[in-house]
Amino acid sequence: MSIRICLVILTGYLTLFLFSRGQSVTGVRAGGRKPPRCFMQMAALLIGTLSVKRRSVFAKTDMHMEEELNRWYPGGAENARFCYRRDKLAYALLIVAAGTLLSLGMCVSSRQDRRDVEHIIRGGYGSAQTVTLTAQLETVNGRREETVPVTVKGKEYAKEQIDAYMEEIRDQLPEIILGENEDIDHVVRPLNLIRQMNDNPVTISWSSSDYGLIDSRGEIQAMDIPEEGELCMLTARLSCQGYEAEERFYVRLCRGQQTQEDPLLKSLRQALQEKEEENRTMETFTLPQEVDGNRVVWIRRTKDNSLVILMLTLALAAGVYLAFDSDLKKQIRERRQRLLAEYPEFVSRLVLLMSAGMTIRGAMQKMAGDYEERRMKRRKPYGRKQRKAFLRIENKEQIYEEVAIVCHELNSGIPEAKAYYRLGRRCGEPHYVRLCMLLSQNLKKGTAGLLILLKAEALDALEERKRNARRLGEEAGTKLLLPMMIMLVIVMVIIMIPAFWSFTM
Repeated sequence: MSIRICLVILTGYLTLFLFSRGQSVTGVRAGGRKPPRCFMQMAALLIGTLSVKRRSVFAKTDMHMEEELNRWYPGGAENARFCYRRDKLAYALLIVAAGTLLSLGMCVSSRQDRRDVEHIIRGGYGSAQTVTLTAQLETVNGRREETVPVTVKGKEYAKEQIDAYMEEIRDQLPEIILGENEDIDHVVRPLNLIRQMNDNPVTISWSSSDYGLIDSRGEIQAMDIPEEGELCMLTARLSCQGYEAEERFYVRLCRGQQTQEDPLLKSLRQALQEKEEENRTMETFTLPQEVDGNRVVWIRRTKDNSLVILMLTLALAAGVYLAFDSDLKKQIRERRQRLLAEYPEFVSRLVLLMSAGMTIRGAMQKMAGDYEERRMKRRKPYGRKQRKAFLRIENKEQIYEEVAIVCHELNSGIPEAKAYYRLGRRCGEPHYVRLCMLLSQNLKKGTAGLLILLKAEALDALEERKRNARRLGEEAGTKLLLPMMIMLVIVMVIIMIPAFWSFTM
């Protein structure tokens, strides 16, 4: 089942890859990530196909995404939206492909039978392992498979420990052998004649006074039991490293519902157990190659977890796809916080330059030029990895990035009023919107009184910055309450424990 699912998924990937080879993958990359090219092409084909048939219910989601990406990528929200959706879908496809290949490999590996198993390696002293084998029986009626578990015990112990282990077995054996029976005088179901207890090196061999009633494995052989029952004696021979002891149990077989086990499976289990007991002191033991005249081929299969891996892969791919949205929101939130933090300095610098006699356009160009010089000075000594880190959001002055865009728009012929309006729209914060409205209005009315308004705006921005700093400080103090309480508890424990010890002494 798992192999079929994996092959269907891989066939779909191959078909999608062949049809997507001509897709273009140029454009803005969301968050600076770059998935593999082939997966970007497949994602672009899927998005292009689904966008034609998409439902109107996604219109609001796309509008909200376009608005957010318009702030993050001022160059064009539509292209940014397509690239953003393409990149996160490409990563989801990559994870599903990797998980499908891993699941297919595990499934194929688990289905490869290791035939002709003749030896099983034992563990160390006192250890035990349970090996599940599959026996392929070549009977007269054809091939047949039976799954048989076998317990392989470790090596031997010392005499003092053996005496303790034997005493433990003598105490617990009367209750263990009952199995599903109520008591030893009313046996209607097979007995639990164990060969060895858990974590106990003592082996137990059983013998019956009447194998026609019950055999050495505890299976009831009698088909017709009288109403008064039949008495049978079972002898348990305890042995370990040459030390032996005997325990006898008298059981009464009564009529009841008895299950008959397949004779061939019973012979298979008995032969396997006898082989294991014969070679108890050796590192390995040879499995029986023939049972009741039937040739046996032993197979040791591994557990197939490929379907679980495939399901986990699909869940991981869905999680990564959804995590892209939260990552985008986090980056936009960080950008807004940086814009608010940079607003007082930006307004103060604008007032300073205009007070020196510069026009609004000249002040914008001056600030953009100074910012570019600072970037170049900070970027020169960096290596390749440092330059990539420098391009991330935390290393940028967001407002001056926007001012540089305004200068490029002005140089391309866009009117000043429209450029300032677009600046406020890209920033999206009320402070910047109000400032850009002041700049646009004074282009029409003249610059008289503009400096006074800008100075008042600068003072208001400084006060707002102080209030924000005070609020952040209060939030930080609130967040520190839990660590402080934990430290208080630790200090109290450090002080109280020695005090209690001194009282007890």
